[in-house]
Amino acid sequence: MSRYFHYLALTLVVGTGCAAPGRELAVADPADGSDMRGPSSTTASADELARERTELGRKYLEGDDVERAVELFRAAAADDHAPAQRNLGLMLLLGDVAALPDESALALLARAAEQGDAAAQRILGGVYLEGIGVPVDRPRAFELFLRAARHGLPEAQRCLGVMLREGVGVERDTDAAARWLHRAGEQDDALAQFALGWMYHAGQGVFPDQRSAADWFGRASQQGQAAATTQLGLMYLAGEGVEPDDERAARLLTFAAQQGFALAQHNLGVLYTQGRGVGRDYERAAEWFREAAEQDFADSQAKLGRMRELGLGVERDVRAAGVWYERSAQAGNVAAVAESERVARTLPRAELARGE
Repeated sequence: MSRYFHYLALTLVVGTGCAAPGRELAVADPADGSDMRGPSSTTASADELARERTELGRKYLEGDDVERAVELFRAAAADDHAPAQRNLGLMLLLGDVAALPDESALALLARAAEQGDAAAQRILGGVYLEGIGVPVDRPRAFELFLRAARHGLPEAQRCLGVMLREGVGVERDTDAAARWLHRAGEQDDALAQFALGWMYHAGQGVFPDQRSAADWFGRASQQGQAAATTQLGLMYLAGEGVEPDDERAARLLTFAAQQGFALAQHNLGVLYTQGRGVGRDYERAAEWFREAAEQDFADSQAKLGRMRELGLGVERDVRAAGVWYERSAQAGNVAAVAESERVARTLPRAELARGE
């Protein structure tokens, strides 16, 4: 396979989504018919009242009435209602609302986590993983993700799997990583499905199985996961785990490229230069190389430099070619160093600086 059809490791392709706190708000819509007028029963227990306030707060938040939502979350949190503590803590953490003098996002999240709120455990795990307002503590993050994962939260299961896979905060264990990622993947966590596809492709924690890899990439791709869509497209080009199908590969790469994924954009540009799965079209190839090059994708920068130098699909401009070669070299493309130096020798530095 051409070196331009890149296979990148999980940590280089997509973020794991574990460090940044999400916006897990409240629970499912209440079944008791509570509405925007307020808690429905004056005789409800404190727990029931707190739950109604939390549900109502979520409704106000969906209606963009943050002030009223926070008021209700605070009232429910004061009654030690874990979802309200989590929601309020998350809003404080994200800066959606100013804290009162005696209010702490971390304290609220910690109290909710202590009560077994899986989403709070996941959020707090991300806080310690990233060091948001606290020192980085990866073993603590792992412990919190584990508690949430045992509750069945797929996002936590995926984070746990990634930490085990990479040996972050815990001894590396690819077998355990695969098990946790399977649990998350079966719950349709797209990033977990992509990670599993990669593990089957590379034989990490599982036996190498390209059919299974393609299956997991396909499941993630159906949810719009651009890295998985790209990887699946590359497998169709190579006939790995699937029957070779250049046209289907081109469609998959186009879908991911339109999402702004640089790896897909680059490989789609290659297909257009080769006329593989699509009609040969140097102009469109140059367009896709530029899209990826603007994201500092080094090989695309070198490709665009060559097309500029030869006038393929674009106006011939040696100065511009030299600029792209230089950018590619600066981005780590060793082969582009020689090209950049070659063009620099043919042009005065002032002319090279006027390139695009």
